[in-house]
Amino acid sequence: MKISKKNYKIICKDTGFIRDPGTSYPVSLAIEKRRREFGEHLTSIDIFRKYILPEIKDCLYEYTWVDLFAGEGNLILPILESIPLQKRIKFFKEHIFLFDIQKEMISSSINNAVRYGIPVEIATQNILLKDTLKEYPPILKRLKYPVYHIIWGILSKILNEICNTFLVAMKVIKIYIRLP
Repeated sequence: MKISKKNYKIICKDTGFIRDPGTSYPVSLAIEKRRREFGEHLTSIDIFRKYILPEIKDCLYEYTWVDLFAGEGNLILPILESIPLQKRIKFFKEHIFLFDIQKEMISSSINNAVRYGIPVEIATQNILLKDTLKEYPPILKRLKYPVYHIIWGILSKILNEICNTFLVAMKVIKIYIRLP
């Protein structure tokens, strides 16, 4: 086994598997190629718990949580840990929608939803196979709650913070060098 410090991956030449330290399982070279083709990046649940949940925990019931490129569902399904068991199914029906272009990812997302206590029949209604780059899902246009796309929502907050920091820095620079 060889450790490549440049890209922090462990490569086993005997099996052709690559293991990204961010995941807990080996990934074959064929799967790695497909992941690159689809631009797939599977986010760990720990990322959700550490960075996303603290930002959204106070408004879980106010939005429809959507991931248009859901993968295994790790950016939205962990919301269900914050919902009492007796309310999860109703919450899932009204507040969670996942989409992906790959059948395998849809199957993984459905299996993960089942692990959170959602019956497979209900999970398959809100976790759908769709190329969301070609067409925005029509189902999202007629929902009870406003749509919050988890990735774009968090990115916009981060960009907003960067812009605010930049503006503050510019004011400091202006004061320091006494520009008009």
